[in-house]
Amino acid sequence: MKAKRFFLLIAAVILMLCGKVALADGLAFRQDGVQLFEGESGDLQLIYSEDADASNVKFTSSAPKIVQVDQTGHITGLKKGTATITATSKGAKKTHKAQIKVQVARAVTSLRVDETKLTVLSPDDYSLEGLLQEDSPLPVLVTSVGSTVPLRATLLPKDATSLSYTAETTDPTVAVGPSGNLKILRAGECYVTLRSNLNPEVSQSYHLLAVQPVNSIELSLSKDIIGVGFQAQAYATVRPYDATIPGIVWNSMNTSIAVVDANGVITGVNRGSARIRATAIDGSGVNQYITIQVQQQPTGLQLDRHDLTIFVGKSAQLKATVQPSTASNKTVAWSSSDPSVCEVSSSGKLTPVGNGECEITCESRIDESIYDTCTVRVISPVTSIVFDKPSYYIFPEDVGQLHWTVKPSDATDQTVTLTNSTPSVAQVMADGTVYPIRGGSTTVTAKANDGSGVTGRCKVYVTDHVQGVYLDKQVHYLNIDQRANLAATIVPTTALNHNMNWTSSDPSVVMVRGTDNNPAIYGVDWGTATIIGTTEEGGFVCTTTVRVGNYAKALQITDLYTTANQIKISVRNNSDMEISKFSFTMECYDIFGQPLMCTTTGSSTFNGSYHDILYPYQSTTHGRFRFSRFAQPTQDIFGHIIMRLTGYETTDGFTYTWHTSSRPTMEFYYDGYLGYLPTPIPAPEPTPVPAPDMPKFITP
Repeated sequence: MKAKRFFLLIAAVILMLCGKVALADGLAFRQDGVQLFEGESGDLQLIYSEDADASNVKFTSSAPKIVQVDQTGHITGLKKGTATITATSKGAKKTHKAQIKVQVARAVTSLRVDETKLTVLSPDDYSLEGLLQEDSPLPVLVTSVGSTVPLRATLLPKDATSLSYTAETTDPTVAVGPSGNLKILRAGECYVTLRSNLNPEVSQSYHLLAVQPVNSIELSLSKDIIGVGFQAQAYATVRPYDATIPGIVWNSMNTSIAVVDANGVITGVNRGSARIRATAIDGSGVNQYITIQVQQQPTGLQLDRHDLTIFVGKSAQLKATVQPSTASNKTVAWSSSDPSVCEVSSSGKLTPVGNGECEITCESRIDESIYDTCTVRVISPVTSIVFDKPSYYIFPEDVGQLHWTVKPSDATDQTVTLTNSTPSVAQVMADGTVYPIRGGSTTVTAKANDGSGVTGRCKVYVTDHVQGVYLDKQVHYLNIDQRANLAATIVPTTALNHNMNWTSSDPSVVMVRGTDNNPAIYGVDWGTATIIGTTEEGGFVCTTTVRVGNYAKALQITDLYTTANQIKISVRNNSDMEISKFSFTMECYDIFGQPLMCTTTGSSTFNGSYHDILYPYQSTTHGRFRFSRFAQPTQDIFGHIIMRLTGYETTDGFTYTWHTSSRPTMEFYYDGYLGYLPTPIPAPEPTPVPAPDMPKFITP
């Protein structure tokens, strides 16, 4: 290296030998100029004239910090820069002087090529197999015919004296470009070296391979859609088919969505869309893109129920939840292990077909390994539970037994569970056996064990024996279309069995309905019938006579008038009953329609009654009426009287009361009745009387 760096000194010696150095002042340097690198040394050579004294030469440096020189002419470059070296010699006649410029250069220490836009392969790369004719350890620079390859190099240090470089090729017919832009002329091989112009030994070399370039790339995928964590294969077809290097490089433009390896295998990373690029490695710059969809695969599936009982004739709904909630495709498929037991729709609706058990499976349509199941039992449900009696009467000394029927007879599960509302009255066993404890009642409920929720109930009474029965009345009166209730008393009162059977001797007159001791009777038509009641326990009998008629019209007011300002009344009995008493009210008004005070309390209304027996179809007798708190008006006249019947009693104890709105009524009006107060006639005003003349006084 040092021998090269002193090429200027050698050149100077050659010039001296050739006699081309001319002395202008008796003393001269053999070189025109000297270049050194930092830290390098050399010797300067002088040419002397006959007058110059070679033994008396003195050397000086204009910049000792840049170039150092000793008195033998030995120079040393210290740092980048330029210095002038002066040589002085005293001759016999005069002092001779010569000068030379010395440049200290900073050397280039490294050269690195920017390979960002280059296709550089290792010499053992599989894609180069069979393409290289020459073996070389150098990296292979691959390019295509007709292209221009930009070779850009960075030289260091950046403050080196010169950063220029030259590109050299070993075969200019393949590639040329000393400026660094290689022009590829034909297909073939050669070597390319980038060399520093300042330090030619600093260089970088490549094995250049010029190839038939790739013109286009067609891409395809084994799957257009993949799941997160799943893979697809990308395929590339390179054209032309005789491209020297058909290899490509794969890249993902969206690595957060999908990644691709050197073999074109794409792996889904996250839900979304990713672009995959294939680039020709021959340096042609040809590339192509393809898009793949990445979906979030389901990772789990959960049914809302895993065990279910369904009744024949009913339906049920299963619900499937696919995890995670961000899954791209949540569609599922349903199936039944035995459709003859239960069918399932595409939405998870279950339709039972026949008794039995099967398994319903729900699986992801994307990944059949993700599924869940539900065991379904189909049964014929219980529709009713009926006890053979609604009420059971058990005596303290007995043990009772309940009986019931479960319907339909082909219900899958016929068993029931009995519960007792009042265990302190009786103990009820699972088989229906009843053990009385004390007097009272309890409700026993039988509930189906098949889950249908069907129940049946009966009443259990722990009671004393019935010893008799009687009715509160021996005769009852009913209007036609009237309803009433009989009240039969069971003896003793501690007996709880009040069930009775009732009949009517003539249902066309009166009907009876009821199964306890308070039956209802209905008046149908005029007449009399006997109602007979028989106790369920003991067969004890009670009877009553029911008379049916139109009791609202039993009495009729036939006359109402006044004589000598006294009230006269006539009432007729239109029934076949003996009426022992009836009552009424009176409202009294004077001839002007104003309330007439006719009681001791100052009221215009009073009550009245008739107490003699009024036989069938007879009328009342005058003078037999009683007026309560009545006071005969002495000055006023009865101008308007309103009489209303309120009720009556019969000799056999029957009483009847009219409703206020339906009371039989009669009104009386006096012949001189006005019904209003006359307008008073105003008195005439008196004629004014003139004042008498007053005496006149004369003022003196």
